[in-house]
This record gives sequence, C-alpha cells and structure tokens, in this order.
Amino acid sequence: MPVHLIQRLAQRFAGKCGYVVLPKARHAELRELENYKPSETPLGEHLRQLFGRLNVSCVLDVGANDGAYAESLRRDVGYKGWIHSFEPVPDLHQVLQRKAAQDPRWIIHPYAVGAESGEAVLNVMVHDAFSSFLAPHPDQPVKYADCNLIKKTARVPVHTIAEVLPGLLSKYGAGPVYLKTDTQGFDLEVFAGAKPVLSQIVAFQSELSLRPIYKNAPGWLTQMSVFAEAGFVPSYLLPISFDEGLAILEVDGVFVRAPANAAVG
Repeated sequence: MPVHLIQRLAQRFAGKCGYVVLPKARHAELRELENYKPSETPLGEHLRQLFGRLNVSCVLDVGANDGAYAESLRRDVGYKGWIHSFEPVPDLHQVLQRKAAQDPRWIIHPYAVGAESGEAVLNVMVHDAFSSFLAPHPDQPVKYADCNLIKKTARVPVHTIAEVLPGLLSKYGAGPVYLKTDTQGFDLEVFAGAKPVLSQIVAFQSELSLRPIYKNAPGWLTQMSVFAEAGFVPSYLLPISFDEGLAILEVDGVFVRAPANAAVG
C-alpha cells in the first residue's frame, strides 16, 4: 500500500480517537514554539518590518545572557547582518561562544556596557537572566523573589558604546546600527554611554520596568523622558511579564527617531 495512503488511514484513525498525527518537521516546530514567550512572535514581525525600512545591518546586543535574543533575530526576524553580543557574566561566555561558532556574523564581547569605561562589581543572581550592577529591590514582584537573589559577585570590565562602536564599524564595515539593551535596570547607563554616537543608531530597544525590581533603577517614565529628549519616540511597546493580577511588570520598548518637525515629549 502506498505510504501516503497509510498516512491518511493513520490520521483518520487517530482523529477518531481524539488525536492528531503530524509530520516530524511540524512536530519539532511546534515543540520549539512551546519555548517562545507569547510576545516574541509579534515583536519579531515588527523588527522584520523595522530592520527592512531602516536597512539595519549591525545590531548591538547589550546584555546578551545566553544568546536567545540573537538567535531570535536569525529565526524570527530573518536578520542576516552583524550581531555584536555583549555579556559580562563569566559563566555565560562559553555558552555564547559555542552558539556563535557556526555564525560568522555573530561576534561575542565578554564585557559589560555602561556610561563610563572601567570596572564594576556585577551581582550574579540565582537566575543569571536577572544579573545586574544593581541590587534587588526589597519590594520587587513576588514572582521574582526566588530568582532575583544575589548568588555571587564578579568584578567585570565595562566599556561604552561610544568607545567601541567606531572600531566595530571600521573592522566589520556595518551600519546602520540598532541598539538593544537588556541590562536589568542599567539601560539608561548604556544609553548615556552611547550619546556621542547616537547619530549612527537609527533605532533601539530597551526594557521598561513599571514596577521596581532593582534598587535605584529609573522608572519607565524617566526612561521615556530621556529617550524623548534625545529625539526618539516609541515604535512598539510590548508587555513581557505580568503579576498575579495581570498588571504589567515589564515592557519591551522599541524606539525610532521622531519625524522631522514633530514635537517630542
């Protein structure tokens, strides 16, 4: 009996029993989708549109963690340009290097990015995605309390975007630039260190906290005000986490330059 007839019979029988038979490739795809945040697919579509319109060819992935963002750019956005991932947590460097080994346009930089160059003490949290130069806020959301705890500290090198970007563009010949920051309360420090080269950054992405998660971290209204003063307006705002009452905790914000002669603020 032909294979396609056997497949049809199997699908019919499974359907009568309340099951669905899928090809292996589709099953693998769905299993992978199970690991997505609900927000990732619409954000990927927006970035696909944005990168195309702005001709983005260099992404600065600040706060790369285990490389999930860079992987999503390849997978969900279809982005093929340069990615420079910056991650100061020592334990994650090998993870990033291994993932980037087969991607010649993905470069790993094992240091932090901030407002000034030098060294600083990084709090490495129980869950490394929460690692920050800031300490956890005592009134942080309950859902983070077991993960956002200091496990150890590490002294790490810090550079500014203004310091490193000219060399990266000269060596790799890439631009326009998209800046992504996910630094757990430190995003405005990264932005401050990029101000001398903001003319080369066509858009950027920052994580906005609507509830305090880290001590002395700026609130989302402060962040929005700083970005507006620099001439950037929101292009996309996407909730990425909620509390038990479905109040928004954090938002991913994408910002673009304000249109000419438009009022900002």
